[in-house]
Amino acid sequence: MGKINRAKVIEKAHKFLQKGDIKKAIKEYEKLLRDDPSDIRTKLKVADLLLRIGEREKALAGFEDVARFYESQGFLLKAAAVYKQMQKLRPDDVQVRLSLANIYHKIGLISDALSNYKAALSLQAKAGLVLERLQTWKKMMELDPDNAKLHVALAEEFAKEGMISDAVDEFREAARCLKKAGKTDEYIRVAERLLYHKPDDFEISKDLASLYMAQGDILKALSRLQVCFRANPDDIEVLDMLAQVFEQSGQSQKAVAVLKSLARRYDEIGLLKERDEVYKRVLKLQPGDSSAREALRFEREVVGVPQGELEFEPTFKKEAGEEEVEAEIVPEEEIGVDEIEETTSPEFRVVEADEVEEAKEESQPVALDEFQIDRTLVDKDLPFDSEVTPSPISFEFTLVPLEYQDDIKNLEFLIDTGLMDEARDLLQELKQKAPDLAILAQYEALIGKKG
Repeated sequence: MGKINRAKVIEKAHKFLQKGDIKKAIKEYEKLLRDDPSDIRTKLKVADLLLRIGEREKALAGFEDVARFYESQGFLLKAAAVYKQMQKLRPDDVQVRLSLANIYHKIGLISDALSNYKAALSLQAKAGLVLERLQTWKKMMELDPDNAKLHVALAEEFAKEGMISDAVDEFREAARCLKKAGKTDEYIRVAERLLYHKPDDFEISKDLASLYMAQGDILKALSRLQVCFRANPDDIEVLDMLAQVFEQSGQSQKAVAVLKSLARRYDEIGLLKERDEVYKRVLKLQPGDSSAREALRFEREVVGVPQGELEFEPTFKKEAGEEEVEAEIVPEEEIGVDEIEETTSPEFRVVEADEVEEAKEESQPVALDEFQIDRTLVDKDLPFDSEVTPSPISFEFTLVPLEYQDDIKNLEFLIDTGLMDEARDLLQELKQKAPDLAILAQYEALIGKKG
């Protein structure tokens, strides 16, 4: 620096510009840059002149140097202005979009940052940059960590790439956000989506069971409690909800067996008051139950159902052509206490240890998956509007080839959660893979209707 007379060089460059000789003006300005490479204003001037004579790539390189300099020095608004100029010249440049988004993030212009991140995502998808695309999603999440839709969209991206563990984590975050916001219906949809990828998740299954019970949908509650009971048959909340489900469905014998197991658990952890309340519930269902009476009268050691000996037997279904036989109802006053103790439901009973061993030798044990509610008992207690009429699309789903059913379920989920852009993308993929699949036309119409 200082080897040339900078004032004279600048004057000479101005004269060339006045004559319209831009190339000679650029050469003069380049002398200044060789003398002082940190002269950022001259570098910006040269980049602008290069653009005017059609040297786009050289101009872009110059603009990029200037933008990075401004950003490094904390002149973020100036850096953003230069990057926007570059964006006009190279609209498909992913890096320019990401750089601009990063600056807007630093400035606090969240909406502008998200807009540029979304544009970058689209460009990365076209270029097949899978890992880079996922990294961009994560940067977006930093901007708006409580945005459930973003978490769901990222989860679907992970699932699409087979990164199931990451997908589950994002679905869990989305569920957390929705639950925090009090959006119960949306929370249920996302939680069910999580269970699609991780069906043995205990906490989510238990939470869904509680919500389904609150909504009066005891069949769905039971399906989730089944998972919970398999994972932890001693969980107090699960046992309590399971007993309530059987009570509400009119299956008192099953409810009593579960309640006795619950009483045993309370006794084991020293909650005697809670234990006695459970035995009171048993007596409401079976007034003649001697073990419950004795426990309440003498507060002796609980005679509960030993762990592992709750057997859930399947509901018996009528064979084709077989006539229904109504069970004989014996008035309660005609049954003695001893007879009540020995009477067990054909669908659910407490099995003694010796019987369990004998049964193992004679036949296969009944899996937990088979514990059910008798539908005839359930339906009579449910309100009329609990019956859901499937949509025309739901009926046609049974005709969808097996290899496309998961994609169709994903498509429905995206539409339900309002991710219409992602739904359109998946629909286009399906139309390419299965152009003759008639049901796609109905989903296309549904997407168009919802916007």
